[in-house]
Amino acid sequence: MGLHSDDRRNTSFFFVANDVLGPWWILGPQPPQGDITGRRLALLGLNDRFGRTQRIGRDAQGRMNVVQDGSGRQYRLELKTLPGIANEGAHGWGADSGVRLAAVYLTHDPHHADVPQQPLVRYDYSAHGELTAVFGRDGSLLRRFQYHPQMLGRMTAHAYAGRSPVTYVYNEQGKVVEQIRQGALSYRFDYHEDSTTVIDSMGRESVYYFEGEAGLCRLVKMRHPDGSIAQDRFDASGRQTASIDALGRETQYDRDVATGRLLCITQHDGLQSRFNYNAQGQIEQSIRENGASDHYAYDPLGRLASVTNALGNTTRYRYADDSSEQPSIIIDARGGEKLCSWNQLGQLISYTDCSGSVTRYRYDRFGQLIQTLGEEGTSFQSEYDARGRLIASTDALKQTTIYDCNEAGDLTRITAPNGNVVQFERDVQGQLKVYHYSGYTQQFDYDEAGRLTRLINENGAQTTFEYDVMDRLTRQVNFDGRMQQYQFNAVGDLLRSDDEGRISHYHYDKGGRLLKLSIGEGDECSTEHFGYTEDGQLAKAWHTSELGGNTITVAFERDLLGRITRETQGIVGSDGSDVWQHSVDREFDELGNEVQTAYMGLPAIEWQTYGSGHLHGVMIDGKSIIDFERDKLHREISRQFGATKTTRSYDALSRLSLLHTRSPLIGEGEAFKRLHHYDAAGQLTRIDTPRGAHEYGYDMVGRLIAVSQLGLEKQRYRFDPAGNRLFENTGMGTKQENWEETVRQHARYQYFNLLGENAEMDSHNTAQKWMDNRITDDGEYHYEYDAWGNLRRKYKAEGNEQHHYHYDSKHRLIRFELESDTVVRGANYHYDPFGRRVAKQVQEADAEGHLKGELQTTFFGWDGDRLILTEKDKRQTHTIYEPGSFVPMISINGDKAPPRGTLAQKLLAYGSTIDRKSQVMLASLESELREGRLSAISRQWMQQVQLRPETLEAILDEASSLNGKKIYLSQCDHMGTPLALIDPEGKIAWAARVDPWGGMLQEYNPENLDQSIRLQGQHWDEECELHYNRYRYYQQELGRYVTQDPIGVAGGINWYKYPLNPNEGFDPLGLQDWGSIPIFNGGLPGNQAALSTAMAGGAPVSTGGFLGAMGDKITQGVQIGPSVGGTAVAVVGVSASAGTTTDQTGLTCVTSTVCGIIGPMIGGFSSAGYAAQTGKVSPGDVGWSIGGIGAATIGPGGKAELSIGTDGAIGVQGGGALGGAIGGALQICRQVTTKTCTSANKQ
Repeated sequence: MGLHSDDRRNTSFFFVANDVLGPWWILGPQPPQGDITGRRLALLGLNDRFGRTQRIGRDAQGRMNVVQDGSGRQYRLELKTLPGIANEGAHGWGADSGVRLAAVYLTHDPHHADVPQQPLVRYDYSAHGELTAVFGRDGSLLRRFQYHPQMLGRMTAHAYAGRSPVTYVYNEQGKVVEQIRQGALSYRFDYHEDSTTVIDSMGRESVYYFEGEAGLCRLVKMRHPDGSIAQDRFDASGRQTASIDALGRETQYDRDVATGRLLCITQHDGLQSRFNYNAQGQIEQSIRENGASDHYAYDPLGRLASVTNALGNTTRYRYADDSSEQPSIIIDARGGEKLCSWNQLGQLISYTDCSGSVTRYRYDRFGQLIQTLGEEGTSFQSEYDARGRLIASTDALKQTTIYDCNEAGDLTRITAPNGNVVQFERDVQGQLKVYHYSGYTQQFDYDEAGRLTRLINENGAQTTFEYDVMDRLTRQVNFDGRMQQYQFNAVGDLLRSDDEGRISHYHYDKGGRLLKLSIGEGDECSTEHFGYTEDGQLAKAWHTSELGGNTITVAFERDLLGRITRETQGIVGSDGSDVWQHSVDREFDELGNEVQTAYMGLPAIEWQTYGSGHLHGVMIDGKSIIDFERDKLHREISRQFGATKTTRSYDALSRLSLLHTRSPLIGEGEAFKRLHHYDAAGQLTRIDTPRGAHEYGYDMVGRLIAVSQLGLEKQRYRFDPAGNRLFENTGMGTKQENWEETVRQHARYQYFNLLGENAEMDSHNTAQKWMDNRITDDGEYHYEYDAWGNLRRKYKAEGNEQHHYHYDSKHRLIRFELESDTVVRGANYHYDPFGRRVAKQVQEADAEGHLKGELQTTFFGWDGDRLILTEKDKRQTHTIYEPGSFVPMISINGDKAPPRGTLAQKLLAYGSTIDRKSQVMLASLESELREGRLSAISRQWMQQVQLRPETLEAILDEASSLNGKKIYLSQCDHMGTPLALIDPEGKIAWAARVDPWGGMLQEYNPENLDQSIRLQGQHWDEECELHYNRYRYYQQELGRYVTQDPIGVAGGINWYKYPLNPNEGFDPLGLQDWGSIPIFNGGLPGNQAALSTAMAGGAPVSTGGFLGAMGDKITQGVQIGPSVGGTAVAVVGVSASAGTTTDQTGLTCVTSTVCGIIGPMIGGFSSAGYAAQTGKVSPGDVGWSIGGIGAATIGPGGKAELSIGTDGAIGVQGGGALGGAIGGALQICRQVTTKTCTSANKQ
């Protein structure tokens, strides 16, 4: 495409370009004349490679007054001449004609029938011609400015709408020496010949050192407030060649001398990344430390044509024609095609996945997404006010949520479809101060730097936070008085933590990777070790258990993409003997889907998928086990297991409506037919079953408070404002016989009553409250806690029943003891370095101490965070889960298979004679057979010894058959809780009635099957009557955990709490609620706290409702999935991209951005654009943003795009974003500005 033929033939035009692919600047004389020789030329347009032209119209004086963008929209620039200010040059400025831009009008729009009568933006000026105000398209004030009365043009203050002003003080040279902000940090600036000192209002001092002259001036050193120094080196052209961090570690950047392109990055630990480019400067190949490389190909117009990863899998992009910048067809590595349709404005209007399902999008004039229409009748609509702020969203059931904002655009109120309201009070900087919901409040205090210093929960208890001069958290005192302190090195790595006197030390390698974690001192010290591959990936972790002295290891093998293909867990006894081992092997398809999983002792499980990875079948040992049918939204609608068929249907919000399981051996009265009903808040209110209805009641906060089931007594629950369970029969006072223990636990708390009257509860409020979130009495048992908030004793006031709990240095339960009048029981628990329980030992005795039976040992095998294998007395139970979830799908029960020997060992067992040389050859051959490849040398050797590959493969696989094991279908309810195990003939082999909190009400188990799964991720331990939940233990009677959350505020502000509506929320890891919609149930600030932790580089973030922290994933990374039962969420996703950011000084740094997207959204991949940025880029910074997707943009999209920002400023953005981030969704992004930076040569 390129330049239009009319433009090329125009002899008055002069074209300038710096690349054969454009863009082209179109210059010409004003007024137009044929001969341009010697004439002053004006910019008349900008044309890109796709034939789009922005044209500039000018008046008789040559002033720009019309702009037409590449899509045909035309804008009039209203100019006005201010009286008395025209001059030829005054006050050190150039000539001033007195003409100012007064407003911008949209005068022609080929995409909409009408045009707005009001300007898109309007500007006011002072009598001296200084910009004083900017007004938005609704006429409201967006920004205002103030100036010095004598020093014309010197801005002394500015403010955004609804925000306090920022003021400036200058010295005699006209440099800013002070910036003053209300409710936030203010700054002083001291200028020296080669440095600038910046001192903030908290007294923190930073010094910036510069070298070079004019355009080659570079920031070469920075001294931080803690005294640490970071440095950068540049070549003679001003391009960065090295960065040296505060520990003196150097990262080197090798560049092409002629072009400055980055060729190699050598990190301070020696790891390298290399890059190759084509003639246009586009990356053609990136090579990682392990030799793996990615290849990129482009078409003649410079558009990305294909990406080939290190395994040779290629994704291809096709474009409709030469005028298309965005791809119309995306062909994945398996040949599947995704179709994208775009309008003339570059907005995605339809997306067809590789299975033919279509999603359509509609936008308003300003590019905001107003409607999403999906398959199966799904839809989502958004409404905006005149300023472009979201004011309402409507779901497919026509339920509307209302949003209110203040003048600054901060969200202040949300009204749910059922009328529930949540409100947000904010300070002058927009930070959340008070969160109100259903009569409860959470409060937040901040210091000048905007750091959270105090968090006050619904009960009025508080947690406080302190920081060092580098804004790192150094001290935290929690609601219960537990104090945690942290120390860091100069680059911010955690070195030492003090948790109520328990000291932890962290040791790192040169690359900043954790090598060793030591907890405790001397003989009490426990240590965890971590080992890495040559390219820096985790390869092994091991520790010696604090109980028993066993060495427990986890080892990983990876493919070229870094994915874990084999994980091995092992236990070695204190005498060095092998105690137990479990392994899992994984294979992936071209799209990265796991298509085969092999657990030790089982034949391979094959996952049959279609499209981009939707499951349609499961095979084991080559036999089909389960077949699935899915609708156009890829939701499961049918599941066939042997003679049993389960069907599902959904409402318009994708909530489960009907779940029906039937087989020839299940009578109609016993059939699992469950019809679900929801209220306007999206809460499950009733489930109709053949045996009667289950009914549920909720309070205004959305907490489950009543459950009614046929034949069972109605269950009622009460909570204090902070979500702690309350009980009818508690004395709420303090028993005098245990007063000494009570004083020991509570003396530090300001609300504690030394007189002993209602000491544990809030005595100045009639409402019952557990002020420290520690429940000490439930009417039947009393509870005691240690200094870290771990439950250490549970006992009855009457009788001799006592439960004792002991923990290791990481607060993991390692021993349990029960003492009663009839029995004495003890249990030991063992964990791997990641905190996964790998074994337990249980011993029981009668009241006289006589042992009852032998010591019972149970081993546990894992696949990532999911417990797969339970092994006891040579009997094994394998649980196979639905992909990417904790919902059990299949249970496999039977005797343990014989150990899998090597190929040489098996041949020896068959009577073969194998010499040493052949044993070595067989070891290599076995590895090749397992990887599905055979080298020429191996084939030649096999021919010599007359062995066939099929024979050896059969020998290798013979121990992996089912060997008489029985397979059962796991029939689960809407929350993934097992209700029954059904055999292939359709007979119920196990069944149970479970309450919403995971309590077993009734159980049918004629085959004595091991079915310990309760709520998602929870496994019932009979000996201690707790549910093991990956990171913690859950107590069903209290509906909470017995220890505090290991991720702290990242999991919410009540560290014991399980989701208070277990019909909607679930917590499979024991870390954070994955299911509830927090904005309507009092969980939003908890998620904000979680977000703050995650944004600081702490716990990963996941979507569960709107957004919630999720905890470390060992093998699978962060999981993103749709919210169950949500009324305000259309699409949930995640995007990741790499790009660059450039500030006004010309400093350009590579950035890495990960965004969580909530709402109707598609795209956000492979962004390769640029953006002009005001302000300063700081290499190494981590930035966060939260907001909506879908800017008020005018322009064609892509290169040379005119845009109006939210503050009314007019700017130009360019890019080549494949797919772009299109939508009206909520997007939360974490952008890391790397230290891979270059500076423009401004000669």
